[in-house]
Amino acid sequence: MKAELIPVIEVDLRHPEVAEALASISPFAVNTPFYRITDIPLGAIKALAKAHLQGYFDGERIIEEQCSFFGGYVLRIDGQNTLFPQCCGELSDIVYWKHVAKYNRGAYCNGHPAPEVLFTTDMVLFDCRVDYEEFRPYTPLEIQVAKSALSAAYDQALLELEVFARQLEQIQLELPTPVESIAHVLIYRNAELSEQ
Repeated sequence: MKAELIPVIEVDLRHPEVAEALASISPFAVNTPFYRITDIPLGAIKALAKAHLQGYFDGERIIEEQCSFFGGYVLRIDGQNTLFPQCCGELSDIVYWKHVAKYNRGAYCNGHPAPEVLFTTDMVLFDCRVDYEEFRPYTPLEIQVAKSALSAAYDQALLELEVFARQLEQIQLELPTPVESIAHVLIYRNAELSEQ
């Protein structure tokens, strides 16, 4: 079994600068607003960061209130995209995946609706049967992935995030903010669950 945990950003193409910067790039999957972070060139990253931080630049909010990029992580098993980020998912949701992949804890959120996470000796089970909301795009009612495969997928996702963080640091001088690391704000800051 091969598992991948693919970092994606949810893009709002109503921002002209963002739409122009991403014009030559296809979304991660057809009919979704998600773009894989490794597919986004530096100029588009700058446009995305500027659009995402616009409330701060306009004086409408302080940087401490800024959430990370919208999106999250696509779970791909044996080449099939099985679980996408849902409404309100963010890149900072990597901390939830850490709890599932490394600590065998069901502290999971990749937006809402969210599956119930269960564990067996060797497998992680995502029960996607919820009564109050539909998963979009279509999601199997039950997803099973080997713990070892999910752990390796998590490690690979961290490597992709590190590369993306370095790209954000390259544009930080062009988008002045009162923080040491714009990557921390736009990728890693999670107000709900700590790293531990």
